[in-house]
Amino acid sequence: MGWITGKWNAGCILEPTQNIKDKLRHCIQKISKDIKRKTVLGFTGWNKYQGKWIYLHGGGAVGADNIEVILEGRLAKYKLPENMIFENLSDKIQSTVDNFTGLAPKKVVLPLLAFVFLTPLNEFLKQAGHEPDFVYYLLGKTGYGKSTISALFLSFFGNFSSTDLPLSFMDTANAIVSKS
Repeated sequence: MGWITGKWNAGCILEPTQNIKDKLRHCIQKISKDIKRKTVLGFTGWNKYQGKWIYLHGGGAVGADNIEVILEGRLAKYKLPENMIFENLSDKIQSTVDNFTGLAPKKVVLPLLAFVFLTPLNEFLKQAGHEPDFVYYLLGKTGYGKSTISALFLSFFGNFSSTDLPLSFMDTANAIVSKS
């Protein structure tokens, strides 16, 4: 019952009785009318919620209402655009491939693009016993655009730039675990 004075300060005086917890619960329930409920989560990705799969991102949940997602630090940028339209998806994918292959050699762009489309499927592949067991990274000299192209592909999932990527090889193992 210590939470009462923490939330209501010393102005809340409860008379000591045998059933004080039940009386307080009853009082709260009686005066609490039309309470709006919402769920607040602090992670991103696929999650089974009330028996169905939803995708969590910094802007809420795809597939469910009344869910708020609060991501901390650099992870807060994982936010999908509102009102995404999935019409003519194959045309959009082809346009994306055409536009991206003009940025770098196909041997760099096509695996990155495949990795972008694979990433949201990882949860389901894991459940099927076929979780990918590799890490994709770009290797090259400083100033060759690795961070820029990484941010560009990461922008499928939010608003990123080469200077605010969520993780890097400079992060410690503990920092990476705490962000995942």
